[in-house]
Amino acid sequence: MDGMPQESANMTGIPVEVAHLIMDHLELMDLCHLSCVDVLSFQRISEYYHHNLSIRRILLPFFPREDDFALFRELQRTHDVLVSASQALSIFNRTVYQNSDLDLYVQQWHRQYLVTVLERAGYTRHGSLRPPSLRASVIRWQQSRDGDSMTFFDDRSHILTRSEYSDKSIADVEEFRNGLGAVMQIITCHGPPLDVVLGFHSSCVMNVVAYDYTYCLYPKATLVHKVSIVRIGDDGNAIRAQNKYSDRGYRLVYRNTSTLNIDLRDQP
Repeated sequence: MDGMPQESANMTGIPVEVAHLIMDHLELMDLCHLSCVDVLSFQRISEYYHHNLSIRRILLPFFPREDDFALFRELQRTHDVLVSASQALSIFNRTVYQNSDLDLYVQQWHRQYLVTVLERAGYTRHGSLRPPSLRASVIRWQQSRDGDSMTFFDDRSHILTRSEYSDKSIADVEEFRNGLGAVMQIITCHGPPLDVVLGFHSSCVMNVVAYDYTYCLYPKATLVHKVSIVRIGDDGNAIRAQNKYSDRGYRLVYRNTSTLNIDLRDQP
């Protein structure tokens, strides 16, 4: 109203618990804008990020014992183990994907260290898909699966929708389970694990969690516009993987990344 003082939005006078409830309903860009209002708002947003966008939140269901959690985190620090796919995405979009496994990417000469940590945490190995052709192996497995093996890789198709190049980049894909129903995949890579992530079927899953950082490679498309740029794959596995994220609310864009507006600069 004219003649009355106007107050900017901030966190002054709002209890922390109430502020966090409000932030639960704000989009990521709104949180970024709110953090710029004043020092208190920045502190409150930082606290919210620490609590709700934490690596601990996604890892504790798989490592409920503190000793196992600490050991895995140390292995991430010393052996460059990356977390990717749905669990990594969930850190950024604050969404819990029910029944999603934990996908771990590691260079082949570090694999045994990771296996030792998982076995100590109560996991046992339940299967493997090896090159020379992961895609051919998947086809043979799909034709012969039965019983309990029907759950093997059924929601992990983003790993398998790969090009001939990635078949050469991946040394092995192994599944590990514990007695509580948690499932992990170890994707052993010939070269840098990030090189494999960069070859995923579409951009919305190109996110990684390392020891001291998390990266979303397409932040504006993935987190602001909920767009996923389709990269490769036109077989059944690729289509199923892409449709899974379409069902999760992502709009699939079938355009080359050299398209003028593919970076969404023409959108607000």
